[in-house]
Amino acid sequence: MFTNILVGYDGSGYSERALGYAQDLALKYHAQIVIAYAFYPLPNALLGSPYSEKIQAHAIMAGEEIVNKARAKLAGTPVTIATELLEGPPAEALLRVAETRGCDLIVLGSRGMGTLKASLLGSVSDKVLHNATIPVLIVK
Repeated sequence: MFTNILVGYDGSGYSERALGYAQDLALKYHAQIVIAYAFYPLPNALLGSPYSEKIQAHAIMAGEEIVNKARAKLAGTPVTIATELLEGPPAEALLRVAETRGCDLIVLGSRGMGTLKASLLGSVSDKVLHNATIPVLIVK
């Protein structure tokens, strides 16, 4: 039924549960898991500043740590794992990688960021759910 499952992962408890569901589905259907972490690009006001390269490097290092943590949680299972570190608004980045990787399911936690921030910016899971062309599983 599923062959290529995308998991949006940010290290939160919700994304941990989403990863667990994705693992169960991948084992059941012999599917690959693509673990994706997306981070916002630097605001234009910071581009070219003396600290912009350090800030960008820190964001990339933090993202690599997050996807490596998720990969380690799946170590020892017979699931094929790929990772994606994505720069851009998370919902758009996840939808883009789902398409380019040919994913047939997206699994997300119901929340990653705080409630206030999510209500101001709009929830990533809500945006993905309403714009995806493939099934989306949102895990509480």
